[in-house]
Amino acid sequence: PSFIYGGEDFEIAPPRVPAGYGGAIEKLLGSAPIKSLAGVMPGPIALTLAPPVSAESVGKACAAAALGQVAGTKFDGTGPINAAAASFAP
Repeated sequence: PSFIYGGEDFEIAPPRVPAGYGGAIEKLLGSAPIKSLAGVMPGPIALTLAPPVSAESVGKACAAAALGQVAGTKFDGTGPINAAAASFAP
């Protein structure tokens, strides 16, 4: 992902992006047209077009991996992180 978002407020130091804004950016950058565009761009530009992921999804993916609820322990990118998070069962 390009960044991890969550919380309530924007902050400069340390940098923080609130959940509402981050979620909207995740939907926009995760859309088919943007993903197609990112697929043909050079690395640094493609990275800026990668969708962010929520801190909640990262936490759930980590917990699912630690509890053996998903195969593997490496989830690279928003899609795999969100998929692993969806497998988490407390």
